[in-house]
Amino acid sequence: MENVEWFYALAGALGGLAQVILIVASILLVYKNRHTGTVLMLMGSILMLLNSVGSVIFPIIFSSQGPEFLVKSLGVRQIAGQFPFLIYVLGALIYAIQLRKKSQ
Repeated sequence: MENVEWFYALAGALGGLAQVILIVASILLVYKNRHTGTVLMLMGSILMLLNSVGSVIFPIIFSSQGPEFLVKSLGVRQIAGQFPFLIYVLGALIYAIQLRKKSQ
């Protein structure tokens, strides 16, 4: 089998870059139009980045507690890790509704 670690490194780097771009775009939206929706989008994008960092650190911290605890902890982290996306999408929906009302 070939050395494929660089695939994972590249995927992680691209994902990190995309998240930083998303944070910058959210900051620009908040700066341009401070609204509940844009603030939620910014909060969600920052939490997504923290979630990504946590997904790397989390197993390292909890692996010393034993395999069963690690598996349960990772399951809880998977569920909790969806909330940043929900916050971002809720913000985007609120912002879209606000834009529609403005254009009418």
